[in-house]
Amino acid sequence: MNWIDNAIGTLEKKIELATRTDIESLCFFRIVFGLFTILFFWPSYRWIGDVPDAFFNPPIFSVAALFSGFPSPVLFLAIDIGIFVTIITLTIGLFTRISTIALLLLILLGNSFQYSFGKIDHGILLYLCVLLVMSFKDWGRFLSVDSLIRRNGTARFEQARQNAPKTPARLTVLGILVAFGFFTAGYGKALNWVDFDLSTSGVLFWLYGGYFTLGRGELLAPLAIQLEAPLFWEIADLSAVLFEMGFLFMIFWRRSWFVWLTIACCFHLINCLLFNIPFIVQAIAYLAFIPWSGFAIVNRVCFRYPKTLLLGLFGFCSLAAAIKLSFSNASGGILFAITNQLFGSSAELQVTSLFWLSLVGLFAIAFRHLFVDEQARPQLPITARLQD
Repeated sequence: MNWIDNAIGTLEKKIELATRTDIESLCFFRIVFGLFTILFFWPSYRWIGDVPDAFFNPPIFSVAALFSGFPSPVLFLAIDIGIFVTIITLTIGLFTRISTIALLLLILLGNSFQYSFGKIDHGILLYLCVLLVMSFKDWGRFLSVDSLIRRNGTARFEQARQNAPKTPARLTVLGILVAFGFFTAGYGKALNWVDFDLSTSGVLFWLYGGYFTLGRGELLAPLAIQLEAPLFWEIADLSAVLFEMGFLFMIFWRRSWFVWLTIACCFHLINCLLFNIPFIVQAIAYLAFIPWSGFAIVNRVCFRYPKTLLLGLFGFCSLAAAIKLSFSNASGGILFAITNQLFGSSAELQVTSLFWLSLVGLFAIAFRHLFVDEQARPQLPITARLQD
């Protein structure tokens, strides 16, 4: 059985090397995570308190199944207040680990009742996976209020931080969860879409169903409906299956992993343009693998002036909180609440398309930094960017 252990160990090592990052990038990603949540996601469950018990049909394996009906609206108000507080404290890095775990539990509790209407939405899974993995990571070590408190209290901590080499951070579990999630989606499609029959198309099934049944007729959907090219749509079916199932195989090499993450952003951009399916919450799982500490603005500004950065974040969070309260009836992030108010609900798809397009460019820059420029320039010492 030794050869099995060796094979598993080799595969585990390959995944670890492919998905690795550094603790500085992970700490900056915490800020990205918080800002992403504020701008694009920000869940709210207060509306469930006004729903009649006649709609209460919770899944068997859920917290909601312990109730005979929807609980008091006070509970959902408390959940919203808890999410409100933990998002802000997580962004600025105050009680970081506690905030991470609390936000995860509050969203799970809220979703347990939200899924009591008979439909379980899987779009939030990768977001929850990020919170779950980061609950065991020290992503509050730098660029956080916690780090400033520890630094003032322990001089030895500051000295150790300055003298330490670039600390690696393992995202093996998150990478496997992302790859496995896509693989399961691709496997289901492969059973029905890969038939080499030009008279059928899984992609067109989604396109026609969304366009004629759900009213998804924005952006490029009207043009795609008019496209009569059976061979093109058959290739689209095969490409979608190959992409989604390929995640589980490309995770063993660092270059292929980043190429696949870039393709994933293009995939979501196409879904948004053609099918009007944004899936913007998925992006936060991809952003965790970006080498943020290698970007000049992060390296030269954020890590050099952490107190200024935290003051700016606190000011932004205060402004975001005021905007969220003013749009108390709107669900989702404040950016969507503002654009929907000014330009209508169709603006959300346009903003999401620009977001996915920006991510394609961001991953292209990250790819260049990792595999093209890193051998051409020396690594900057960690001490230069951790000074106040």
